Amino acid sequence: SIAVQVACGGNYFSKDAWNDFYQKQMRLYRNMIDHGKGAWFGAYMKGKIVGGLGIFSEGDIGRYQIVSTYPDFQRRGICGTLVYQSALYALK
Repeated sequence: SIAVQVACGGNYFSKDAWNDFYQKQMRLYRNMIDHGKGAWFGAYMKGKIVGGLGIFSEGDIGRYQIVSTYPDFQRRGICGTLVYQSALYALK
């Protein structure tokens, strides 16, 4: 999932800087997941992760985090499907 995020990071920072940033962010999200405050979703094609997002909540309010699709797989509805499926999960 971090590789997808880094690939979508753009050129504002180096790939190493993006990788460091997302490594730290994912540790924070993992902690929130471990405490029942959210979940992480991935989209796979031929066994390779091509998109992902997190959905986290506090009380009745939910928020998506780092919605991203690997650039080679964009414009195929991957993130739209992830948003839909994760919303169904969150509503349960």
